[in-house]
Amino acid sequence: MKSPSAVKSAAKLSAAQVRGYFASLPPDARRGLKKIREAIRAAAPSAVEGFSYQMPVFRLDGRPLVWYAAWKQHYGLYPVGGDRSRACLRPRGMRDLEGYDPVSTDEAAVVGGREATRQGTHR
Repeated sequence: MKSPSAVKSAAKLSAAQVRGYFASLPPDARRGLKKIREAIRAAAPSAVEGFSYQMPVFRLDGRPLVWYAAWKQHYGLYPVGGDRSRACLRPRGMRDLEGYDPVSTDEAAVVGGREATRQGTHR
């Protein structure tokens, strides 16, 4: 088990990495990704934001819930687990949201909320 100071230090590092990631994006991509981020937060309010695989991630009870990213011409949502037979998910849970505008925040909320519910920790 990590000490409280180690946990706090890791949280500060993750927050700095997420800020740096957003700062590196073009303005249109940054605005849209912030909307997706807000939708995930609304769908899974107890999730904690972090950074891994060189992109932001939300975690519930220390387990990854959904990664999200902005790419050259689209956004990506990468939920962990879940019902992969649903039409909105590709194999391995990958989901691309085409274009920077309009942003499908409804879809981000659905993915974030569904994964939180699946993990049994949605509050």
